[in-house]
Amino acid sequence: MTYQCFHVTVMGGSHAMRGCPCEDASESIVLADGDSHLVVVADGHGDKTCTRSTVGAHLAVDAAREVLGRVADGGVLLGRSVLEQEIVQSWVEALRRHAQANPLDEAERRLLENGTCSRTLAHLYGTTLVCALVTSR
Repeated sequence: MTYQCFHVTVMGGSHAMRGCPCEDASESIVLADGDSHLVVVADGHGDKTCTRSTVGAHLAVDAAREVLGRVADGGVLLGRSVLEQEIVQSWVEALRRHAQANPLDEAERRLLENGTCSRTLAHLYGTTLVCALVTSR
């Protein structure tokens, strides 16, 4: 069977009207084995307390590509919960590196300190992730 995968990331109309950046990211690739196709879509939360959701969406796409690429290369199919844990762990490690290289500003620190949000660094990078990996296996 022949598969094609594609992705398109477009800024929504409400973001354009408000002058907000596109907070989404997507990617579709044929993996190194030439037989596996990966499509990843991350939708940044768009909440004013998720100040880094644009970066979070891109980091989520990277995390899914890395983890699912390893799965396709190794030929080992993992259970859903293991995949979820590995993708989230990879994403959290990436956002920690990003926050270390790009320290929180005063407003972001206040969000975390005063309980306005869930008090986790991950909240600032909030995004929803959907991905699909198709292999001959």
